[in-house]
Amino acid sequence: MKKILILLLIFSMLIIVGCGSHEIITVDRFNELMKAEGLTIVDATDQFEEGTVVSVSIAMTDDYQIELYIVPSENQAKGAFEENKVYFKSIESTLSNESEVSSDDYGKYSRNTDEFYFSVIRVKNTFLYIDVPKDSKDKVLELIEIIGY
Repeated sequence: MKKILILLLIFSMLIIVGCGSHEIITVDRFNELMKAEGLTIVDATDQFEEGTVVSVSIAMTDDYQIELYIVPSENQAKGAFEENKVYFKSIESTLSNESEVSSDDYGKYSRNTDEFYFSVIRVKNTFLYIDVPKDSKDKVLELIEIIGY
């Protein structure tokens, strides 16, 4: 009985650690982190209809870009997440693999094709949009880790 209790405790701890909460990144922090990595920052908020986004920041190099969207509500972020996932799935490719993780506050969908890496990552009312050449994938994954998403 004691062994079962210990195993259940260890299992519970692994679940809690494995499902750690993700913190929302602010635009200022995103910009600061991406500038420190040598990316150029563009504020794209004005490209969207008033009220549809709180802010949009694009961090870019000559080879790729990462887009941070902060929207007014979590439901809006969930809808954008689903729309982008459907879009990424619709892109034809001869080689492809995909993965998805989701919870109430967090969602991540990624797809690798023969030429591109696609990902949309949602934390509460924010999301990252990533559509990059496959050879930029490793660097972009490092940046996602730095961002904490």
